[in-house]
Amino acid sequence: MKPNDVVVLSAMLACTLGLLAWRDHWTFVNKKEFFSLVVMAAIGTLVGARILLVLPEDLFRVFVGLTVLVSCFILWKSDTLSLSSGSSAPWIAGTIAGLMNGLVALPGPPMIIYSLSHFTIASRSRALLTCFFTVSAAIALLVYAGQEMLRGQTAVYAAWCVPALVLGDKLGSLLFTRYGTAMYRKVALCTLATMGLVTLLQALTRLSLLS
Repeated sequence: MKPNDVVVLSAMLACTLGLLAWRDHWTFVNKKEFFSLVVMAAIGTLVGARILLVLPEDLFRVFVGLTVLVSCFILWKSDTLSLSSGSSAPWIAGTIAGLMNGLVALPGPPMIIYSLSHFTIASRSRALLTCFFTVSAAIALLVYAGQEMLRGQTAVYAAWCVPALVLGDKLGSLLFTRYGTAMYRKVALCTLATMGLVTLLQALTRLSLLS
């Protein structure tokens, strides 16, 4: 699949999964804080999607790899961060998350840093992230539709993934209930670091072959 199609597919899957879990999380979310995050994420997504249209494929992959690796490092150090809820942190986090959402359908790292800096209870952090990622994915899909990036075949791929998506969500919820406070952050960091490294190495290999 082309990079554009991969980004669209990721947004479709994120939106689908979030809608399935929305009712379980929305009541735990601070609505005013959520609104600030979403507004800035929408603006950032528009800008990121425009950049995506002109970014060459291999450079796109390099950007993804580097972004994920740098984000993992920041997340690893994020236990030292302290952001007050009354500061501009929601606006900054929302903007950065939006840019990454529009470019690589990956608004996660800045939002995880933000949530870890605000919540000591893992379930409240998870609720904010679930609702935010759902809305971010929906915004991204609207932007992609306006730029004629949606394809029928991508929707078919997304539909094929739904059973596995639901099964993975149920399993993840079970593991979170049992081990969430102790393990979920470590697992997320290891997974993101692996994805970033593999993506970066693949892109650099392709660039070296083309040169």
